[in-house]
Amino acid sequence: MTEMNLIRRIAWSYSYTTSLDIDDLFSVAAIGYTKALNTYDAERSHFSTWAWINMKHELNNHLAGMRLDPHAPRDCEEIGPEEAVSFKETVNSMGKEAHEVCEIIFESPHEFLIQGKPKLSQGRLRDALRERGWSWPKIRNGMREVKQTLTQMT
Repeated sequence: MTEMNLIRRIAWSYSYTTSLDIDDLFSVAAIGYTKALNTYDAERSHFSTWAWINMKHELNNHLAGMRLDPHAPRDCEEIGPEEAVSFKETVNSMGKEAHEVCEIIFESPHEFLIQGKPKLSQGRLRDALRERGWSWPKIRNGMREVKQTLTQMT
């Protein structure tokens, strides 16, 4: 049962940070766990450490495979004028903090939207907000509203 909890814990952490379905992430983590069973060497580490590393590697590969190149021109072609207007209206309807978070990202997307590294992206955004004098609760509220709004749109 400890194994299931280990798999569940890492799947939940990835689900929390990416908003992807936890069942799908659990399946990917279970594949990593199985690979860890087959390659474990007791002399090198504890099994839980080795399993965690393998599951994390498998999940990161899975996420990297899902990502599209943000610089590809076809991304812009897929968004029609109606969708662009709808997105702008959605951003404008957000609260003050969430709207400011979006504006900061729109000012320099390459700085804050790092392909395959959501935690690094969030960290950079938090640092930029702190430099602008934002409090931690204000940062949490703004980022939470953006995440909830984007989740509702998809």
